[in-house]
Amino acid sequence: MYCSGKERRRTRKRIERTLRHESARLGQNGFYMIVRIVQLPITPGSENGQKFEALFQEYKTAILGTVGCQRIQLLAADTCYFTYSWWDSETDLNAYRDSTTFGVVWPKTKALFSGKPLAWTCNSLENMTK
Repeated sequence: MYCSGKERRRTRKRIERTLRHESARLGQNGFYMIVRIVQLPITPGSENGQKFEALFQEYKTAILGTVGCQRIQLLAADTCYFTYSWWDSETDLNAYRDSTTFGVVWPKTKALFSGKPLAWTCNSLENMTK
């Protein structure tokens, strides 16, 4: 299908307008951010849960200070915890996973597990706040 010059310009303007609106969803590097979700099999309120929360408090600033990490959140359900972390890119997330901080935090966290953790790396498609 052939597009006239006028149609191409109109399409380009729509794309540029969309990109301006989309920029609020983009990480600092201009790419869509990713969210890492980890389900941790540690029971909140238990002795291991208290140890995990103390560990999170101890290392949250170091994790947040990692290049590309924009936000971290700790959530508790009845039988497990979830961590959500927002990253500029998967490269930044993988750099953190290869870091000294992760090398210290993860073994200490794993020692508290009552089962197998689950993890997902997701693309952030839309983010709304009030």
